[in-house]
Amino acid sequence: MILLGRKNLKERWDTVHTLRVFSRVSKADFKGGLPIVLVHGLGVSSRYMVPLATEWAAAHPVYVPDLPGYGRSQKPQDVPDVRELASLLREWLRVVGIERAAFVGNSMGCQVIVELAHIDASCIVAVAMLGPTMDQTVASRLSHVAGLLKDQFREPPMLVPLQAFDYLHNGPIRTIRTFIHATRHDMLKRARQLRVPCLILRGEHDEIVSQKWVEKLAKGIPRAVLRELPGAGHALNYNSAETVAPLIEGFWQECGILP
Repeated sequence: MILLGRKNLKERWDTVHTLRVFSRVSKADFKGGLPIVLVHGLGVSSRYMVPLATEWAAAHPVYVPDLPGYGRSQKPQDVPDVRELASLLREWLRVVGIERAAFVGNSMGCQVIVELAHIDASCIVAVAMLGPTMDQTVASRLSHVAGLLKDQFREPPMLVPLQAFDYLHNGPIRTIRTFIHATRHDMLKRARQLRVPCLILRGEHDEIVSQKWVEKLAKGIPRAVLRELPGAGHALNYNSAETVAPLIEGFWQECGILP
């Protein structure tokens, strides 16, 4: 699936506040089409989002950045917290010429998106959250770590080395510091301020995000719809891309976001 995606995606480099930022974007030129921006989670990179991006890249303008400090993008000297990542994402949007877009986030990428909405709500038309973190119903940070370890047994075998490579490239210290930033972020408070259509998807066997948490999150977002994917783990953008893409697209069409 990743190899297939290369046929419809191309590499791009931009400069954001002196930082070189890498992204994967649609090869085709969709003039006037609504851009879809995919935001990866903690420790990983845009490679993790390629299966889902592939589902849309031939028909929609798709953009999948490596957030600064992740993947092939340059690392800032300090480790950005969630709000700082959202600010860098907002500047990247300006640099690449995206005024308004639909956003899809996985895991911590959902936290970045709700912070982006707080910084500049005008740039977000619709949102899809796939396994949104951090689960604020769990007892401690160790619960998040335990969930991450258990979820590895719920994912496709091909995902494990991909994640391991990205985590090692990101570095253990940066990953741990980002994790601490993410657990301190009040996702529920920020999400309640989201005013655009929002589809929340959770895999039935997601060990990182509980059903109790996504139900609480969905109740706090005025225009949210919650659905569960049977048999799936946390990384829905990777393990269930062929199912997730039409679900999101159909939801946005029902909301009048996409034709």
